[in-house]
Amino acid sequence: MFEPLSTTAWRDLLGIEMFQNKPDSYVAKRRTDVQIKLMDCMKAGKLEGSIDLAKMGTAPVLWRNQPVPNPPLPQSVISEVFWELFEINFRYELVALDRLCYQFKPANFEQLDGQPFDELDASSTGDREIRILGCIPHFNGRLIPEGPEVGRAGFASSDVEERRGALWGLFRIMRGWTKMGKMSAGTIERAAAVESAKDISTVLLDEFEYRLACHYVWCFVVWFKRAPLLPHGL
Repeated sequence: MFEPLSTTAWRDLLGIEMFQNKPDSYVAKRRTDVQIKLMDCMKAGKLEGSIDLAKMGTAPVLWRNQPVPNPPLPQSVISEVFWELFEINFRYELVALDRLCYQFKPANFEQLDGQPFDELDASSTGDREIRILGCIPHFNGRLIPEGPEVGRAGFASSDVEERRGALWGLFRIMRGWTKMGKMSAGTIERAAAVESAKDISTVLLDEFEYRLACHYVWCFVVWFKRAPLLPHGL
């Protein structure tokens, strides 16, 4: 399971080639620390062997296993890079916010009599993460999107039923939030209309999406004191 890196760690990681490889120096230690963090991330993502850290300075730049030409970059590559950054950050931030807004159940909650529970309920962060990543269909249970085709799916899909499924998954996740993350009665009522509609209109779906986005952004700002990164379409 991935763990978010701190701001400082990300800054060091993105500037890894700025640290000259000087033995017994402070910058050399920082370089080593960053390499260890990067290796830990690759191990967690089952990407070991995909990057040779000793050759990062001379390695060719690839995107989707294809060499990236010298600037100016093709607009398609730029769009995909930015889309993936927003998509990955949204998934990580959703998981992070859920840990703050969701009240975890006791270890044996499924065996307790008279205690109603939802399919997304969990007693541990790992179990809850698996459940919420599987709740939004185009996530396919992953923090890292499988490819650029996902940028035309889910929230960004032109198919209203597919879009409804993605929004419904996000609603189910946030419906389980408590305290400051508790959802308004108006949004819950609108969700019932979205669920029951046989041929849903884009107007109703747009309103539902707006309500969910507002609730998500508000909760995120309350906890993290900044605006979240939201998913985009390609």
